[in-house]
Amino acid sequence: MSHRAALRGIMFASTVYVLAPWATAATNSGFRSETLFDPVMRMNAYTVNIPADWKMEGTVVQGTRCKTDPYPVFRAYAMDGLTEFRRMPRFDWGSSNSKVGGSVLAQCPQLSTDISAREFLRYVAHLTNADNVADWPLPPADRSAFMRSIEQANAGYAQSGMRGYSMRGDIAAVRSLMHNGTFEVEQQLLVALVCTRTPLPDGNYVIGCTAQVRALRAPKGKLESLVALISGHPGSGAVENPGWRQALNQAVAMHDQQIMQQREVAFRQWSATMAHNHQQFMNQMSAEGQQREDQFRAHIAAKDTATSDWVDYALDQQTVVGSGDLAKASSAYTYTWSNGQGQWYQTNDPGANPNAAFNGNWSKQQVVHGNGTPY
Repeated sequence: MSHRAALRGIMFASTVYVLAPWATAATNSGFRSETLFDPVMRMNAYTVNIPADWKMEGTVVQGTRCKTDPYPVFRAYAMDGLTEFRRMPRFDWGSSNSKVGGSVLAQCPQLSTDISAREFLRYVAHLTNADNVADWPLPPADRSAFMRSIEQANAGYAQSGMRGYSMRGDIAAVRSLMHNGTFEVEQQLLVALVCTRTPLPDGNYVIGCTAQVRALRAPKGKLESLVALISGHPGSGAVENPGWRQALNQAVAMHDQQIMQQREVAFRQWSATMAHNHQQFMNQMSAEGQQREDQFRAHIAAKDTATSDWVDYALDQQTVVGSGDLAKASSAYTYTWSNGQGQWYQTNDPGANPNAAFNGNWSKQQVVHGNGTPY
């Protein structure tokens, strides 16, 4: 078997999943079940349990060039638009002492395969524009359960005679502070990080790493109660449908490249329908990110107010007007509201209305060019 053939087998092999503390099946009062539909396989792929009065949006995303296995992403949120539970896009990277393996992995993010879960979360917190990052101690039982799953995977390698294969893992959590307009939002990030060492026929090896991140967000002072609510419910993660996994493995074995292309098209259609402009999605889906940048450049070139719009773009901001003078707000959100008293509320949920949750008279602001002229 050639080196490239071996690498291709690794990239498309079935994943050895390590269950994180939030990903076990269960039901509880006060929660309801939602399903994540796979538009390529045309069947339900995951079940997610969320608080009964929350809303949810999500899908199944094609994996990266480093790890082609598809995975779930979702955002569940309360009516205030500030309290959220997210399964963030999966992070994949790797390394190899093989020349062929290194050339393949050169397309992946350049992170160390020795990075700890704690160090990795500092990187993720930076991506979410959070500050005041501090460690969040995890219950010893959660860490013990996670490490048992790693030990079981390594024992499985040994029992199957898979010499040279090994797995290591780590978990950690941090808290940080974010801003939604003038509101302070606290965030807990929890990660399960797994690296697998796979031998190559010539004696070299490939190390592939995967990190699955859960994000919980709540108005300042309410994060602890949200963490207790979600973490206390064992089914509040994405629980995989075994029938979907079996059907997916069979389909991939038959026509893997076609499946990948179909899933990428399906994700783009879903993203456009939901108008889900989350920066994490854009970071993970490089094709969409390039498309968004090209569209923005074309739009700017067609306007007489190019200079002011480029300033907004460079600073990741947008200009809005409605309740008073022009104001600059974060461009990470689609909708901006103001109460006319210097307070702002931003969201990507078209149905969110701060008048239902906060005092004052809130009105939706209009996005204009950087110099205030209307579009």
